[in-house]
Amino acid sequence: MYSTSALFEAGHVGSHWRIRHPFTANDSTVGPNTEGWVKVIGYTSSTQVTVSIESELRDYVLTPYFSEGAFSAKRGYPAAIALHKECMWLANTVDYPQTLWRSRVGSYEDFSPGTDADDGFSYTLSSEKVNAITWIAPVTHLIVGTNNGEWTIEPPDSNKPLSPTNVEANQQSAYGCADTPPINLRNVVLFMQRLGLPQNYGEVARELSYHYDLDGYVARNLTLLAEHITKGGVVDWAYMSSPFPIVWAARADGTLLGMTYEKDQEVYAWHRHPMAGAVESVAVIPGAYQDELWMVVRRTINGVTKRFVEFLTEFDWGSDQEDCFFVDCGLTYDGGPATTISGLDHLVGATVQILADGALVPDQVVAAGGSITLETAASVVQVGLQFISDLEPMDLEAGAMEGTAQGKKKRIHEVGIKLYQTGCGLVGPDADRLDEIITRNMNDPLGSPPPLFTGDYELAFPGGYSTAGRILIRQDKPLPMTVLCLMPRLDTMDR
Repeated sequence: MYSTSALFEAGHVGSHWRIRHPFTANDSTVGPNTEGWVKVIGYTSSTQVTVSIESELRDYVLTPYFSEGAFSAKRGYPAAIALHKECMWLANTVDYPQTLWRSRVGSYEDFSPGTDADDGFSYTLSSEKVNAITWIAPVTHLIVGTNNGEWTIEPPDSNKPLSPTNVEANQQSAYGCADTPPINLRNVVLFMQRLGLPQNYGEVARELSYHYDLDGYVARNLTLLAEHITKGGVVDWAYMSSPFPIVWAARADGTLLGMTYEKDQEVYAWHRHPMAGAVESVAVIPGAYQDELWMVVRRTINGVTKRFVEFLTEFDWGSDQEDCFFVDCGLTYDGGPATTISGLDHLVGATVQILADGALVPDQVVAAGGSITLETAASVVQVGLQFISDLEPMDLEAGAMEGTAQGKKKRIHEVGIKLYQTGCGLVGPDADRLDEIITRNMNDPLGSPPPLFTGDYELAFPGGYSTAGRILIRQDKPLPMTVLCLMPRLDTMDR
């Protein structure tokens, strides 16, 4: 293909061009092939390239009617993609950062432009600032996240479909989006607000949802009451719907975060899940009985750094205490009674916790052959790295004779804890003063592990006077602990 002027560059290899040879007044030829497509497959000079004909051209003579395809090494390739109402939507190239392209309806690879409702078209956001598109999310409308705000693409005439002649963009908010892909829940879109440049990991999570009273979308701040928990930015995140609605996220420093997200109940509760390793990526896939959280975890064990693909076991372990799995990077042995448990090559040199037939076993270091040795044979053994779970409520507010208890000296002398299926635990005012929760009673048979405890547990609290009145509950053993309620008894001094 030739050009009468310097038109081509080496980066045009792979690009598509539309060539049109219009009919003349004296032309009696009848047919649809007034235009065709070619693909550049070789670069010779600025005026000559080699092409392959993708659709038949009407003629081979020079014509002033041509257009260059939007995607190529020269112009860049789309950075955002979505499927919406039987169309493929692409957006953001190097040369056109705030432009969207829609395919023909029902034909995802055909972006031929036209004016009919099912034709392809391109649309550029129009604003006083450059709005480079970072992601696209299809809900009722097409939601477009940019570095300077959040937009909707919708038909101005709602009685007609979105089409080349019935389309407009409306900016809904002006927070700006990070490059982190959004979580699309169809009625809401969760996205990370950018921190400076969009490629920086975002620290503020927002919920973009439609509000009827405003007839528009509002981006609610989901980290307003827990700004500290996402410091450093979120690298990756995924949504689990079953058995509990939780947004799982990997923080830039490797900390695993979770947000219990129950929109109908106005629940937005963040929690951290520290472990001996750094979580680099997360994904949620359907499991047999619930959604499964899968992670890529970077761990250094015995001086060697490796990456592990791990998943979170089911929340419901069943009715057998021996099936409780509360270790990290662990494995389960389930077979005949055995004292030597092997197959732990990935944990060689690491100190592991052990639950054997539902009973706690002293920690061991995994031997060079990837095995541990039990003193007593067991049929079901859980082996893995320790993780510590802490629960520490906010400063107590119990009232006082002269108003609030905040800022006044107080002493907790006793505390009641309503527990559910709990094996053991620790409780105290801080990490240096913890008393053990002992659930075994006189009726439990000797020679077997104490059963999981459900009920109210009361103990004298080993704390003195302080203005905070803190309670720390810790589980550092490979057994479950569920705290349903705290019932502290305390004295507050008004003077």
